[in-house]
Amino acid sequence: MAAAGRPHFARIEVPAGVPGRTVNVYVVPGRVPTLIDAGPALPGTAGRVAAAAESAGVPLGAVAQIVVTHGHPGHAGALAALQAA
Repeated sequence: MAAAGRPHFARIEVPAGVPGRTVNVYVVPGRVPTLIDAGPALPGTAGRVAAAAESAGVPLGAVAQIVVTHGHPGHAGALAALQAA
């Protein structure tokens, strides 16, 4: 039996809208490309996430699902913008 390795993912750090604070969005490539969290609803967040996801090998159009860990604005605020992109 082969041991399972660590999952491959990329972390995207985005400004949280509070000076000196950031939040993380994660890109998980694979059979079901996934974003974990969406980031805050601030100008530029969706574009930053899209560019970083593409750099990680997952164009935003290939994302099959976005999993939001909880409803705080910093984690779910950009959900609509990412879905529309």
